[in-house]
Amino acid sequence: MANSVLEFNQLKITLISDGHTFMPNSVFPAFVPSRHNLPCEDMFQLPISAFLIQGLGRNVLVDTGSAGNFGPDAGRFCENLVATGLRPDEIDTVFLTHLHSDHYGGLRNRMGEAAFPKARLKLSTVEWRGVHDQDLIAKMSEEDRAGLNRIHSFLEPYRERTDLVQDGDEIMAGVRVMALPGHTAGHSGLVAQSGTQEILIMGDIFHNPAYQLANPSLSVIYDDDPEQAARTRVEVLSQAAINDTILAGAHLGSANFNRIETHEMGFRQK
Repeated sequence: MANSVLEFNQLKITLISDGHTFMPNSVFPAFVPSRHNLPCEDMFQLPISAFLIQGLGRNVLVDTGSAGNFGPDAGRFCENLVATGLRPDEIDTVFLTHLHSDHYGGLRNRMGEAAFPKARLKLSTVEWRGVHDQDLIAKMSEEDRAGLNRIHSFLEPYRERTDLVQDGDEIMAGVRVMALPGHTAGHSGLVAQSGTQEILIMGDIFHNPAYQLANPSLSVIYDDDPEQAARTRVEVLSQAAINDTILAGAHLGSANFNRIETHEMGFRQK
């Protein structure tokens, strides 16, 4: 999928495609096609996206795509970022919605150095603590500890320029952090407002909008707290329908920059 652009007040928001991968429907433990009135398919395509916010003299990245370990059709974040005309050293801020590898994978270059040498990294305090909790680390399996070490290795180049943020903090003028817990404890998005209009870049609220708009209680096995993830999703969607919010997310693909409305027991795109 090519990059797409939304002009929002004084901001230009560009979707930076990392490509896509495929996921089995089994990542939704409660998925029952007949009950949810959904097509009986074994796999679905999962787009992977990051976002670039430009305006008011700022160049802010929201997530950085995968590290190329999501199959042959992913790992295109870097080339699609270059297509915007920006150099990596022109990025002043990288905001991570959470610490999953399809979001932090572009933080380093092939030499293991910071891909964005002048950027400050901003990350939820809750998310940071979750990967630095020594009591939790001590109880981890060897496999989980290896995964955690990988996260640390991607954060390390930014160690001296990392800012921890929380719900309500302003990332740039008119753009603030919104806590969206459930997928991970510190999972967060960014919301920008212009008068009564707002746009929410919401990370991993969705993994498949075709399923989860109509059935917002459906959570995935990658949600740390599936029940909280479902509650957050319903709250976000309910407010988005009321406020006519523009929604953008890492896995929405062509459904990005759309509004929603209530429909039957769930929601649908307008």
